[in-house]
Amino acid sequence: MSVYPVGITQCTNPEAFSGGSDEESDEKLRERVLESYKRLPNGANAAFYEQEAMSFPNVAAAKAVGRARGIGTVDVYVSTHAGAPDEKLLGEIEAVLQKKREIAVDVEVKAPTEKTVNMSAELTAEQGWTMQEITDAATAALQAYFAGERLGEAVYTAKLASILYGVEGVKNCHLLTPDEDVSVSATELPVLGTVTITEIGAGEA
Repeated sequence: MSVYPVGITQCTNPEAFSGGSDEESDEKLRERVLESYKRLPNGANAAFYEQEAMSFPNVAAAKAVGRARGIGTVDVYVSTHAGAPDEKLLGEIEAVLQKKREIAVDVEVKAPTEKTVNMSAELTAEQGWTMQEITDAATAALQAYFAGERLGEAVYTAKLASILYGVEGVKNCHLLTPDEDVSVSATELPVLGTVTITEIGAGEA
């Protein structure tokens, strides 16, 4: 601890911390800083509402949609690192935005609609690896990718194939589905559906 409470001289953890979320990478931080300079909040644009929502620690992404319910309305969609937010968090964010919104603007904070992306792929394992091992690892890698940060972002087949090919123990991969990029609107959160992984050439006679 940088500052010890009165009467405390030492602090130790008998067990490692668990839970929580991954630390923000340098590249992600760099992207966020650059984006903040590209779209400066001025109290009236989408960036203002998005950055206010992002100030909540649990919020992973936020998208503001102007004129969503007509002139003078703004809908702010948020997601957490675990996915869709609960009603308590939505209420807390909306209470803050109601205090800071422009005059005569109707603001609502909403959960995004989940857009399920089912996947199937063929893999070949490197020598020394079993199909079960790379299947489990590939599924875990895909689950880690489909997090709340993907709010409003399209799902590109090239990215999915890259994730699979980057899994340790994978020698080769063929992405079967989706067979084309999946478009996602600002009000949607892509979530991973079923994952079917087979061995390349396993079905050949």
